[in-house]
Amino acid sequence: MLKPDTLYKAQRVALYTLFGCLNINAAYADFLEGSEKSIYLRNFYLERDFEGTNKDLGSWSQAMTGRFESGYTDTPIQVGLDLGFQYALRLTDRYDERLDTVFKYDQHQG
Repeated sequence: MLKPDTLYKAQRVALYTLFGCLNINAAYADFLEGSEKSIYLRNFYLERDFEGTNKDLGSWSQAMTGRFESGYTDTPIQVGLDLGFQYALRLTDRYDERLDTVFKYDQHQG
């Protein structure tokens, strides 16, 4: 998993690249008019009921997926831009100190 500083730098580079590409191609209407944007939200609940002495596990998560697909530039070499991102967040755990099987858990980081 990326450290927060590395993730922040990667996000900045991606945004600068996106803005740079949009700025260069802003004169071509097909690039923006032909674009498609979408955001998907998914909610996920997992509960495991183990027989015997093991405690049951339960985890509730929310995920977001975003996509941007541009049109093409009106140049001899047509250029387009596709971007996407995914993010997931654990909303609740019945046993915070126990592992679940959906997300990795590091007891030292919390």
